[in-house]
Amino acid sequence: MNVPDTGGGVRHAHWRFSQMVVKLTVTVTPIPERRPLAEQYGSYAPPPSYGYPPPAPPTNGLAVASLVLSLLGLVGILPLIGTVLGLIFGYSARNQIAQSRGLQGGEGLAQAGIIIGWVTLGIWALGICAALIFGVVVPGGLAGCALCAGLEPLMQGY
Repeated sequence: MNVPDTGGGVRHAHWRFSQMVVKLTVTVTPIPERRPLAEQYGSYAPPPSYGYPPPAPPTNGLAVASLVLSLLGLVGILPLIGTVLGLIFGYSARNQIAQSRGLQGGEGLAQAGIIIGWVTLGIWALGICAALIFGVVVPGGLAGCALCAGLEPLMQGY
């Protein structure tokens, strides 16, 4: 059945069945136009979507080498040369990382290599001093060492 629009969104329909009349009134609400979000809410933009974090910067190779060489010097595989190279590589890596302005990572590795290198050098220095004082390296103890000959009178009572 075709129902004419009488204006204002209201439509009327009439049916006649034998002795009965049915009157139906339907109110039609118009559908609003779709507008872009920027028009609806001003210049407000929806919040950014949360995705994956940005990738970590690549690790500086000298930082890794510093840590490895310092550890090899600590355990005695590369006794003194590994420690010294670990320190050199560690300081060099720290400078490169600082100059890269965030494009390289590995500052923690470089710092760990430097710390382990200095601790290892300290252990070596104490070991050499102990060996000289207690005569492990130099036969004859302090008397055999020209540098330590002046310390022998101090050690007489011990």
